[in-house]
Amino acid sequence: IGIIGAVTFKNIKNGKLVSFFVIFMFAIKVLLINLYITKNTQSKNIFLLCVLSILVISAYWYMKEEIKEELKKIKIANIKLCLILIGLFIIMTVCGVGIARYKAYAIGTYDFGIFAQMFEYMRQKGTMETTIEKQYLMSHLGRHFSLIFYLLYPIYYIFPHPETLLIAQGIMIALPIIPIYLLCKHYDIGNYNMFAIVVIYALYPAVIGGTLYGIHENSFLTFLLLMLIWAVETNRRKSEVIFLILTLMIKEDVVIYIFILGIYYIVSKNKVKTGFVFAIISCIWFAFAMTMINYFSMGTSKDINNTLFENLMYDKNGGISQIIETILSNPGYVITQFEVGGKEKIQYIIYMIMPIGLLLFNGGKKYSRYILLLPFLFINVASAYIYFYSIRAHYNYGTIAFIMFIIILNISSCYKKDNVDKIVISLIISVMMFVCVTIPNTVEYISMVAENGTTIEKMDKGIEKVPLNASVTAYGLLIPHLSKNLQLYDIDYVKTINTEYVVIDERVNKQYPLKDYKLIYEDKGVIAIYKK
Repeated sequence: IGIIGAVTFKNIKNGKLVSFFVIFMFAIKVLLINLYITKNTQSKNIFLLCVLSILVISAYWYMKEEIKEELKKIKIANIKLCLILIGLFIIMTVCGVGIARYKAYAIGTYDFGIFAQMFEYMRQKGTMETTIEKQYLMSHLGRHFSLIFYLLYPIYYIFPHPETLLIAQGIMIALPIIPIYLLCKHYDIGNYNMFAIVVIYALYPAVIGGTLYGIHENSFLTFLLLMLIWAVETNRRKSEVIFLILTLMIKEDVVIYIFILGIYYIVSKNKVKTGFVFAIISCIWFAFAMTMINYFSMGTSKDINNTLFENLMYDKNGGISQIIETILSNPGYVITQFEVGGKEKIQYIIYMIMPIGLLLFNGGKKYSRYILLLPFLFINVASAYIYFYSIRAHYNYGTIAFIMFIIILNISSCYKKDNVDKIVISLIISVMMFVCVTIPNTVEYISMVAENGTTIEKMDKGIEKVPLNASVTAYGLLIPHLSKNLQLYDIDYVKTINTEYVVIDERVNKQYPLKDYKLIYEDKGVIAIYKK
């Protein structure tokens, strides 16, 4: 290819550039063919991704001087416009996929139906109640102390539709571009580096991937945590207080990130007083939040850590204090837990580290920065809870905030020449991983709407037959479309069916005991509605 390029363009330089472009496009095409024709398993996809990444990076390394020379000629005339366009790309992707899943009846009770009904309770009654979360009427505050949802309440009140929540989440996932921009400006790392970091963020597998399990409080975390870091780094005390409060309002367990951030500032001897304040406030807030959760749950709530971190406790009722004791007293055992989950966890680590590894571990002797990776190690990797080590779940957004901050710090503290190769390689891997991981995870849902238009119309027609004031038990994928019914239950989680209506998704071949109900509407193979 290089010889053909050189002959065609009559010089070696242009030949090398053409060669690199052809090799890069060849690698992308192979990934697409592998995904859509051969339909290989995910482990084989990862192996192929690694092989092709080595091929493209080798090609870049051979031709890097010519490529860097061409890159110098590129001028970023309006960096803000470029970042806005990237933000719109994220919003359109997240919203498009989310709304497509909703329209196609491909998103269910967990974790969308519960919040769709919760916001309807907020609109009608002003409370964060739901019957879906535990199949009885309870406040969501009895599960998670998530006051942050009240920020979305006025928007939902004006636009009372489930799609509103999906659009809001898309905006929240794009908003971290703002603090990334502000931090890059503060550290004066230049428009090229800033643009590259934002592109890497947009293509990072866990950013868009984290929205594929519905919606969640954690989608606020990357933006607010990075804004808090920016406020601290630039000595904006009022902003620091505001963003600290807003971050704590997300959920009771975000105190882990605040505490770790405080430890980082103490150990790095940068903002030591702020570090101590963060560490102390996080402990106080956690105690307060758990007290409030216990209050709203009427004393029935279990410490969430008991179910998510059982593998780090010798007593299942030990709570968070026992997790800390295990980490401090037996780190060897904790390390052994990194392998729990097998191939899935290895894949997760590859997805999280491979695109940004060269930039992440480029801090020289600034070892204190890696304190910020503790949540990744002890929350995401050490836990045996499968959703903690999944890029399709929402538990990565705090880790992503810290990773972006470390990358900005590392780039700012290295010579510009040392950064170029690492940034270009990170961009190459990010693009290839986006093609290999994110595209197949998103396109499949968007195509559902086009391929199942008739079925969707039939489902919509059936749902309209259910009165809004009726009590309903329904199959999980129908729950979001029935979220305006305040007495709503998931048929796969209730012990007994005792509502006025039962709505069955006949696309799923499941049988339910409905002796006391008569069929009042059915579209064979699509939807059936029973009345008591």
